[in-house]
Amino acid sequence: MTKADLIQKVAHETGIERVDVHQVFEACLASIKTALGEGETLYIRGFGTFQARKRSAKVGYNFKQKSSIQLQERVIPHFKPSRIFQAELNGLPLP
Repeated sequence: MTKADLIQKVAHETGIERVDVHQVFEACLASIKTALGEGETLYIRGFGTFQARKRSAKVGYNFKQKSSIQLQERVIPHFKPSRIFQAELNGLPLP
């Protein structure tokens, strides 16, 4: 499923115009990106937690050129699903 498919599905199920759903969806994504960029943790009850985690600098290996490369320290997004979400995906009773 693509972002456009998701927007179309939400618009169809809610009866809201597709353009309005697109604007809300983009605003939600922008808010999530901003919060993670500021180092905040975003918790959505019943869905999961978004965090920005730091990866330390390390030495990597380029297999094409067969040489070592230095990888910089970086921040990566991390998502941990809630127990309720995991139970729904696996068809288990809710905790």
